[in-house]
Amino acid sequence: KGNGCDYGKYDWQDCFIWNGLIKVRLDGKYGFINKDGEEIIPCKYEDADNIPDGLIRVKSAEGWGFVNENGEEIISCKYEDAGAFSDGLARVKSAEGWGFVNKNGEEIISCKYEDADDFFDGLARVQSKEGWGFVNEDGEEIIPCKYEDADDFWFGAETAKVKLNGEWIN
Repeated sequence: KGNGCDYGKYDWQDCFIWNGLIKVRLDGKYGFINKDGEEIIPCKYEDADNIPDGLIRVKSAEGWGFVNENGEEIISCKYEDAGAFSDGLARVKSAEGWGFVNKNGEEIISCKYEDADDFFDGLARVQSKEGWGFVNEDGEEIIPCKYEDADDFWFGAETAKVKLNGEWIN
């Protein structure tokens, strides 16, 4: 309010429409309306991100999860953190660590990593207690988690730099 916009009953309204939905806030809680102003996903979430891939990341008091465009909870709001879907999988963090779920909510790669990046071209950079490496979409460590650091495979590159004993190597 005050910027010339009429948000109707909402405290705030996003300027962007993703998948036909507009993010809104009412009394500090987030939900989504369609372009006709109909509330499709009720304003009951502490946070929400409308990601242009069919599932919407939402945060309830219990944690992060995902709902579909009809507001149905597809992946339970039970994770400490969650990332966007990339290559069909989303990073999620439980008390045990980072892992990956598919769009059905199945934990494809168990939550055991200290850190993890999104998938890109079929690989994700992950960190175990032993170090950094890469997993494929089946959870196989294609490059073992033994490196002090690792760069991503950028833009279809066939190699990535890894750091071992203080030296960067390809």
